Amino acid sequence: MKKTIYNILGLSLILLFTACEAEEFVRPIMDLELVSNEVYLNLISTELASATVHVRNGNGGYSVESSDENIATASNEGTGAVITIIGKNEGTAVITVTDALGKTATIDVVVSVVTPTTPTFTWKGQNVRFDRAGGAGLTVMPGVVVLTDITNANVQYILTWTGGFSEGEKTGAKIRIIGGDIEPEENDLTTFKVLRADTDSNYIVFSDGTNGGQLYFTDYP
Repeated sequence: MKKTIYNILGLSLILLFTACEAEEFVRPIMDLELVSNEVYLNLISTELASATVHVRNGNGGYSVESSDENIATASNEGTGAVITIIGKNEGTAVITVTDALGKTATIDVVVSVVTPTTPTFTWKGQNVRFDRAGGAGLTVMPGVVVLTDITNANVQYILTWTGGFSEGEKTGAKIRIIGGDIEPEENDLTTFKVLRADTDSNYIVFSDGTNGGQLYFTDYP
């Protein structure tokens, strides 16, 4: 009798383990979500004519498609979770991202060829305005521009280069960021171009090979 009970118990354990092994993990299905659904590109320079958008949530196996490749193209490599968008001509396009389960998300792309009309400084996604009360202060000298962001603990952005303010590509350019609670930072700039230089307005674009920036200001003698 006892042997029969042991046999029944053993058979029950075998059936239990077999059932557990047969149960498969089912990965939950996620909505496809991007870090950004809007991109603005400016063909005024190569540094501002492209951008990347990361996938925040999704189900892998991402593919991309542009509604108009004459306006903007899109590509992704590796895991496919980073979409590179490149502007080709002025206009608008929609980039559709699709994951392995058919979930989709879109990116509205606006491509223009314009020089800014409002004094502004952009670097690594930071946009600093200095044309209004309480805004940043600007100091301009030949080969040096210092932007002091007084609303952000007096953080200073210092651009230096060789060649003055004549229009054209410059050498030896660097950007330094100091002040506030941040660690001092210095980057060599692989590209530095003065696209406009006159008594009414000045426009500079620059890049460290990864990040693009721009500076537009007026009333420089």
